Amino acid sequence: MVNKATILFARFVIALCIAAGCKQKAPKVPSSEKKMVDNVVNKNNDKETVRNAQKNLKPVDVISLKEDYRNGLLQFYNESGDVWKSFEVSDTFVDNAIKPFAQKVENNVLVFRCVGVKGDFYKIIVNEGKKVAKYLRGSSPYFNYETWPEHILKVFSVDFDDRKNPLRMQPSSESSRITFNADQFYHPIEIKGEWLKVRDDDDKEGWVKWRGKDGALIIHLYYDA
Repeated sequence: MVNKATILFARFVIALCIAAGCKQKAPKVPSSEKKMVDNVVNKNNDKETVRNAQKNLKPVDVISLKEDYRNGLLQFYNESGDVWKSFEVSDTFVDNAIKPFAQKVENNVLVFRCVGVKGDFYKIIVNEGKKVAKYLRGSSPYFNYETWPEHILKVFSVDFDDRKNPLRMQPSSESSRITFNADQFYHPIEIKGEWLKVRDDDDKEGWVKWRGKDGALIIHLYYDA
């Protein structure tokens, strides 16, 4: 017959074994593997940050200096992220490296075509002649960020080649043609798809196409008379 002392000793041994098992340490992850995991996490976070930034930037076609701009520092960047140029625009501003889509600095007209997005930057053409592209931070407070329709409706007037792009009564290529008068200003009124409604100085209205089949602009924009 097992005596009481033997039972107590057996219980004591079992308790020690359980306690020893509970104190076993989790296997240590090698530092090289941990570094690899951290790198993957960081890269994924970086990609997510870029995706979020791109989601915050609305798609635009044109970036133009605000009408009420007054001597704020403008900064354009290289693709590497370093500053390409820092400058302020005044009535006497001249920079041969900057030849934008439209420029008349005495009237605060400085217009760049936007051709893409990278992170929280817009990619713009700073020199139309040489097709030089640089980057503008999307949070810059000195610019308007617009689609072509938004921008066109803000300009003073438009011009077009009436032989290739005739003025019509309705927004349709089958609509009757209207006589074009080269001595008139044609002011933008409304946009429907690829068609722009214009009104001349005698309040006569008609429609012309503002973009071609490839999406390219086929009218000329004038920012003042």
